[in-house]
Amino acid sequence: MKMQSKVVVLAVMGAVLVASASALSRQPTFAASVGLMVVSLMGVWATLHGQPLRRAYGLEEEGMGLGEFARWTPVSPGAGFPRAVEDGSETRRRNAELEKAVRQRTSELELANARLGEQLRQLQVAQARRLSTERWGALHQLSVGLSHELSDPLTILLGNIDYVQLQLGLSGASCPEEQSRMSEALADARQVAERIRRMAEDLERLSVPADLEEGPVDVMATLRGAMEKAALESEGRARWVSVLHAVPRVRGDRARLHQVFQHLFTHAARELPLEGEVPMPLQLSVRMSNASRVVVEMSAGSGLPEQKPERVFHPFVAPRPPGVGTGLELAVCHRLVTALGGELSVHDEPGRGSFFRVELPTFQDA
Repeated sequence: MKMQSKVVVLAVMGAVLVASASALSRQPTFAASVGLMVVSLMGVWATLHGQPLRRAYGLEEEGMGLGEFARWTPVSPGAGFPRAVEDGSETRRRNAELEKAVRQRTSELELANARLGEQLRQLQVAQARRLSTERWGALHQLSVGLSHELSDPLTILLGNIDYVQLQLGLSGASCPEEQSRMSEALADARQVAERIRRMAEDLERLSVPADLEEGPVDVMATLRGAMEKAALESEGRARWVSVLHAVPRVRGDRARLHQVFQHLFTHAARELPLEGEVPMPLQLSVRMSNASRVVVEMSAGSGLPEQKPERVFHPFVAPRPPGVGTGLELAVCHRLVTALGGELSVHDEPGRGSFFRVELPTFQDA
């Protein structure tokens, strides 16, 4: 019986292979070669069309359970690799530009903040001056009028005291003891009259002087002169320990600043407790607070009373021994320093005592 031969047709990548089944059965080696060639051609075709063999076998990344890693895009050398490197460089460049912009903006904000702080300080100073002027306005008018009203009577009173003392000395007295008592009484009367006159003068100084002569002032020379005069008045009760730094000249009136420093020195020496014949040490320092302000700090004595520190500059509030001073010296100092564009304050340091702080503008800042 005649067997019909079967034909095997294989089509791979558009190529057609025709072979009879009997031929393939008689030549197993040839059949194996054909099969291997078919598999190879299938792999080449899958690679060229972007379909890896692992997809052909169902080995998808998602099927392998890679999770988040399945979304990674591998970069292999080729057309996409230079683009990835370029993207990384661009990111670093943008980050550097952003950091530079942040640093520049931060610097600008810090500078603006410093300017605002200085403007706020100046505004506070101006506001304090305005409030001080308003608060003292009525008192100034009263003090000036009172000073003028007291001036003439005091002049007459002092003149009469001098006349009586002179006549008493010339005429003599039948009783020396009586003459001595009369002389002491006249001396006491003169001392009281002098104190009233100083008070009247201080009351007049509470108003801003109209004759301020502003100009460059040597702070060191002014301090030395005021210290020498205050030392004579305090009879050597105080010894000043100085820490002085070179400072530029300040804007002010030399005579008025001399008066301010002398009052402060005298007040400090007057407030010292008596401890034998050894002078008590007091501290004095001169330095710059910034490029346009000179600061003078000095001891204020044995400490502040139980009151708000700023009240020490109010009239008749400053502490003083009975019968000493007028109670207006510190108020006058505060008014003069304020009129010259400066600041006068006081603070208490536990264990060290009280300190006056005088802050004055430099002449270049005028």
